Amino acid sequence: MREDCARCGVGFNRESGLWLGSMDINLTLSLLILLVPVIFLPDVGLRKALLIWGAGAVFVPAALFRFVRGFWIALVYLSGGIY
Repeated sequence: MREDCARCGVGFNRESGLWLGSMDINLTLSLLILLVPVIFLPDVGLRKALLIWGAGAVFVPAALFRFVRGFWIALVYLSGGIY
């Protein structure tokens, strides 16, 4: 990830715990995406369910990473956290 925004020059790396919120959002979204099908597909076998959830636990957070980090930096910026 770049140190500064290419357009406006705002620095992204401010403090050591800045990205903790984005990790929380990513974890919550990933859990919702992976656990909602449990309600609608309860008849899946254990082996198949473990394979699906295991692969999903790796690929869903990785797919959401850039979106969630951008969303978090936008929230921090709009709240006045980046100056």
